[in-house]
Amino acid sequence: MQADKGDLTLKTDEGFFNHRVVCFCFQNDKILLEKNPKGFWFPLGGRIKFGETSLQSVKREIAEELHIENVPCELAGYIENFFSENGQPCHEVSPCFRIELPQGFTPPKATTEGKEINLEWVNLNDIPNLNLYPQFLRTELQHFKEGFKHTIFKQNEQT
Repeated sequence: MQADKGDLTLKTDEGFFNHRVVCFCFQNDKILLEKNPKGFWFPLGGRIKFGETSLQSVKREIAEELHIENVPCELAGYIENFFSENGQPCHEVSPCFRIELPQGFTPPKATTEGKEINLEWVNLNDIPNLNLYPQFLRTELQHFKEGFKHTIFKQNEQT
């Protein structure tokens, strides 16, 4: 797990702990997602920096990825995710925010940390068929759109 200086990613004897923020940008029946070169889809977001609040982090991530400032956002949930990455156990906690983007917002050609990112509006009806990560979002995403959702996900088990 690659972490930048100041990121709240900690290596322990048992594995990695990661503290990140998730940004759910909904607009009508669509959500803005990032697609990586391998064909995996992800909600926007990133690691929280040491000393940064989750609200500061979400606003920084939106500014970095979408090039807009001071977007309205509200806490939509909390995810506790236990998974493996490159054979290493990972424990990740993520406050999740609903972001209100301007109507008709078109995602920019974006880069983050020097890498181009592909952002696309995706119809919510297509989510179950996407290679979306974390995988539980394929069935749980709608809950974050309409209310508050606390999700605990342990690899192939959900509580």
